[in-house]
Amino acid sequence: MDPLKAAAATLFCVALFWLVLRLTQRLMAMAIAAGHAEEQRRAEAEALAEPADQAAGAVP
Repeated sequence: MDPLKAAAATLFCVALFWLVLRLTQRLMAMAIAAGHAEEQRRAEAEALAEPADQAAGAVP
């Protein structure tokens, strides 16, 4: 194989790997942020439900 073609193919593969790596990092960050938002929403829902449970005489 021509050295120029080999260098071009290597550069292309490195660029493709870098793009996939960045995409994976962004997707993981989005998934983690969504998990934190869901956890916060559940905590707020539980905090709102607690007074109603205490008023009804529920035992935790």
